[in-house]
Amino acid sequence: MAVSFRHHLVVIWQRRWWVVMSCLLMGAIGTGMALWQSRAYTAEAQLVLDARQDPMGGGFMSALNMSTQLEVIKSDKVTGRAAELLLESNDLPLRAALLDLMKGKALSIKGLSTFLQTGLTVEPVRGSNVIALTCMAPSPELAVAAVNAVAHAAMDVSIEMKVDPTKESAVWLQGQS
Repeated sequence: MAVSFRHHLVVIWQRRWWVVMSCLLMGAIGTGMALWQSRAYTAEAQLVLDARQDPMGGGFMSALNMSTQLEVIKSDKVTGRAAELLLESNDLPLRAALLDLMKGKALSIKGLSTFLQTGLTVEPVRGSNVIALTCMAPSPELAVAAVNAVAHAAMDVSIEMKVDPTKESAVWLQGQS
C-alpha cells in the first residue's frame, strides 16, 4: 500500500496542535536564548608594518618578521601597556565600562591585560604587510578604546625595540672612551 502525499497532509492536519505547540516552544526557546546571552561588541584596527629593506638582514620584511610582530602584539608587554593607557583615560563612558567589566573589583593593569589577551585577535592580512587587530568587549566604548590602546601600545613597543639597543650601544661606547 503506497502512502500518498495527501495522506501525509491529513496526518499533519490531525496533529496540527502538536506542530503549532512545537513551533511555539522552539520560538520561545530561541527568543529566551537571544535575550539571555550577553551582548558582545567588536572593534577593529589595522597596523601597517614597515616593509623597507632591513640593512642588517639584507632583504625585505620576511614572514618570520611578520610572525614575530604578531607575537609581540599578543605579549604581556603590549597588553600591559594598553591596560595602562586604558586606566589613564579620563573618558567617563569608558571608565564606567571598565568598572562594569571588573564587576566591582578594583581596576588593575593585570586584570585589564588578561581581558585584552582573551578578547584580542591578531591576524595578518593575506598578501600584505598589514596586521588586523580585533577586540571583543561587552560595550562598544570599551571595544573601541581597547583596540586603539593595543594599537598604540604595539607601536610604542615596536619603536622601543628598535631604539633601546641603539641607546645601550651608545652607553657602552661612551664607557669605552
